[in-house]
Amino acid sequence: MKKRRKGAYFYVKGFVTGLWRLAVLKFGPMGVEVDINDDSLDRWYVKHNKFDPERNQVRHVFLKAFSNQKAQMKYFVELSDPLEAGKILGTVPKYEHILGGHYAPGYHARIRENRKLNGGVGSSFARFEPIENEGER
Repeated sequence: MKKRRKGAYFYVKGFVTGLWRLAVLKFGPMGVEVDINDDSLDRWYVKHNKFDPERNQVRHVFLKAFSNQKAQMKYFVELSDPLEAGKILGTVPKYEHILGGHYAPGYHARIRENRKLNGGVGSSFARFEPIENEGER
């Protein structure tokens, strides 16, 4: 088995990659808010896992989607700082938190296609298509 080299090259490569990400977040173009359901766009989303005391469970609520990671991170920090302060003070339940992620273009279409190919294995919702407009029934 060949050992992976740990040398100056890998250190410099990681350092340059980190600097590049920092520069993009600091000086890159600010993104705009986009529709989370538009599967033709590159989407960076922010969601809030809120505690619902009536049902005694945590709910996943999508808040906004952005066109790039810089806008996502800015909104993420705006929401997470007061939430963490509330956790320290005890006004916010400990299981509430802010999450962020990325949906590539065509993500939902690929998921639907995989569910059709697998016959709905792995999810109880996979066999049912979502209702587009309930008023047309």
